[in-house]
Amino acid sequence: MTQSANPYRYRVVVDRAQGRWVGRVVELPGLFSRAHTLRRLDAYLRDSVGQVVGLEAHALRAIKLEYEFRTGDTALDRLVRAARAARRMAVAEEQRARLLTEQAVASAGAQRLSSRDLAVMLDISHQRVHQLAAGLGRGRSRGRR
Repeated sequence: MTQSANPYRYRVVVDRAQGRWVGRVVELPGLFSRAHTLRRLDAYLRDSVGQVVGLEAHALRAIKLEYEFRTGDTALDRLVRAARAARRMAVAEEQRARLLTEQAVASAGAQRLSSRDLAVMLDISHQRVHQLAAGLGRGRSRGRR
């Protein structure tokens, strides 16, 4: 298993062979599966890993499979890796932006800013400012102060 807070995180190497996808779980030697589609391969691998580690069917979603695809086209493989890495970074940055935005909304009360001004400053809608403020347990006044 790779290092993570999730104990059910596994690396899977996926090759394309004879019109099928073949996935091999690196941390569980001998565990592999084949399928015509990647979605089906994912389902097969989750089920197999779940059986090996003793998870019940309803808990299979807890399994995190980290894929490395080998299509036989190294340029495509490199692009897929880069796109997946960029997507992971974008998700992390989105989470960071969400946290910083919530902190700004929580801190703005002392400055007596209107929701509309704060929305412009944060580049979000004033409705979103109201939603965030309500979620933080305090509303913001409508209109100007």
